Amino acid sequence: MQRKAKQIVRCDKCGRNIKINPRYKRVDDLEYRYFSCRRCGAVYIVSVTDEALRQEIKRYQEIMEGFQTTVIPPEISQEAQLILKNNVQRSRELKEKYPLELKPWER
Repeated sequence: MQRKAKQIVRCDKCGRNIKINPRYKRVDDLEYRYFSCRRCGAVYIVSVTDEALRQEIKRYQEIMEGFQTTVIPPEISQEAQLILKNNVQRSRELKEKYPLELKPWER
């Protein structure tokens, strides 16, 4: 089995190359997935989810898993694409509304 190579991005703040190693933090109902720069501490949020969004993500995954070996009918494909679009939009809204606040030792 091959391992996936970690993706590398450049920090916007200090310019250092960062190997993406996502971390998770839960604050009440919200779950954050993020990574940070070890040099300057800049934090990059990958996603923010609440319970409702996690349920919709699960619904999308179940639809897609049901058609792994067969062709997805057009009406189900449209439904899945709409769910995906709404999930991405909801995650962006949560990210803007609830910024992640980390303690210095959490970076």
